[in-house]
Order: sequence, then C-alpha cells, then structure tokens
Amino acid sequence: MAASSVDSPAEQASLPASLLSSPLAPLGTLPHMGLFSRRKDPKQEPAEIIVKRGVRGRGTVESFALDGATATVGVRFAPEGQGERTVTVVQDMAPQAQVGLEPGAPVELSYDREDPGTVLIWGSPLYRTTDEGAVVRAVDVQGGERS
Repeated sequence: MAASSVDSPAEQASLPASLLSSPLAPLGTLPHMGLFSRRKDPKQEPAEIIVKRGVRGRGTVESFALDGATATVGVRFAPEGQGERTVTVVQDMAPQAQVGLEPGAPVELSYDREDPGTVLIWGSPLYRTTDEGAVVRAVDVQGGERS
C-alpha cells in the first residue's frame, strides 16, 4: 500500500486537529524542518561573514551575561585605523569559551572589516581548551598578565 500525501490546505483543513498533531500525521502535513533546505540559519550569518573578511583582534570585556548557552558580551575594542568602540555581542558559547570572560578581562575576537559592529568572540586569551575539553590557564604573551 502506497503512502498518501495531503498537499492542499483544503485537504489539511478537513483532517481532525488530533491527527495533524499526532506523530502518525499523513505525509505533507508536518512542518518543514529545513533538513534539506537551502535557506541558511540566520545565526550562522555573522560567522560566515567573519570567515570571509574578518580581522582578528583583542578587546576588553565590559559586561557579561549568560542565558543558558547564549552569552551577551559587551566588548570594547579598536578596529584597525578607527577609534575605540563598544559593541554588544549575542552568541551561543560553549562553557569552555566562557571561562575568564568577566568585566575588565581581555578577550580575543574577530570583527568584519567592512562592518566592525559584527563581532565574534573567541574567548579569553588567558585560558585554552585541551583536546580532551579541559580548560587550562595559559600565558598571554601578547597582552600580559592581569594582576
């Protein structure tokens, strides 16, 4: 027996709501999951821009807030050839990357050379993550140690 598909909105409207919300819903009635979609995830867009035309740099954490795995980081930095600026970055961040990010601490970042307001936080230069996932203190050669 071949599986049937319910394609038109009129056909979907004629089905009971309990059937449409069931895991046994007819083909064509489930929401599109985007598994094979060509649409890009909007959260990945800033990272893709920075991969293409990003500049690596340093900054200072002004503020840090965490909501689940999403970090909101206020960071102050000076793009090449420009004055200092403060931006707020909201990005998903692994727990290992969060270590050492506190107000006043140094931060490694990349920014878009065409739009320095687009920033990606890499983490603290004072800590590194091993292949096993452990976070270890590192010697920050570029910026020196905080006291």
